[in-house]
Amino acid sequence: MSMRKIPFMVGGLVFVLAAALGGRQTVPQTPTRPRPLPRPVKLLPDVEVKGARFSLISTELGKPGVEFPRDTVRFTATLKNAGLAPCPEGGSFHIQLTRNGVAIANSTASDLLGAVGSTYSYSWVDTIVHGQAKELSYTITVSPAFLELTGNNNSASCMGYEGMLHGFGGADLGITNLTSSFVDGPAGRTFYFVVTVRNNSLVYPSISATAYIYINKDGGQHVAMLDTGQGGLGLPDPLVSKSYTLSRKASELPAGNFWARAVLENQRDYDPVGSNNVSPGRVLVRNTP
Repeated sequence: MSMRKIPFMVGGLVFVLAAALGGRQTVPQTPTRPRPLPRPVKLLPDVEVKGARFSLISTELGKPGVEFPRDTVRFTATLKNAGLAPCPEGGSFHIQLTRNGVAIANSTASDLLGAVGSTYSYSWVDTIVHGQAKELSYTITVSPAFLELTGNNNSASCMGYEGMLHGFGGADLGITNLTSSFVDGPAGRTFYFVVTVRNNSLVYPSISATAYIYINKDGGQHVAMLDTGQGGLGLPDPLVSKSYTLSRKASELPAGNFWARAVLENQRDYDPVGSNNVSPGRVLVRNTP
């Protein structure tokens, strides 16, 4: 081998070793930044409305100077801080009260609630006119002017009807009028009796209430009968009159001429006045050929 080639080979070997050593060098890494810790959960108050109801204070039925009977009722509800923090000092509360969907009261007050678990009793006096609405539905909604845990429990409702104010089963039903007529047709003569019944009280009959209306011949014999629970007839609302028609063919009635009265027999509900359950007058039935 020529001596001239040795320096070249040595130089090449040095280059290869240098490259190999250079490949083993460690590349410096960027240090990982620590993740920020989560912020602590902020405890919030929670305004809850519970215990809504209404009740009778007084009735103005028969009171001098009152054009139409009215009831004074009281609506009450309980507000509570059900959260995990007190309500802020000076915190504002807006309260709206509706009756049958119509706003009847709006008010704003401060510091109604404070510490966790604190309560506040809300009260409102309302006046209703009998017969304007068969059902009464009150809803209270509280809107605080500060951040709270949830807004899903800021309302409460209660529902009832006038009968709840005056007691159940006390509708005074009475017969106010009775008329009689007949029509001759291909099938013969048919008699019609029209009986007018009035609810003289401020109480609604219960849902299951019904009454039998009889046409009685003098002496008490039933010659016609109608059940107000059949066919969706129902009974009259407070201070309302309703007419019922009973029909009988001449062949189904006693022959000859006779006097008859209408009699009402209340079923299921208690009728506080029984003296008006018989028609004030009677009719002459001429069931002759």
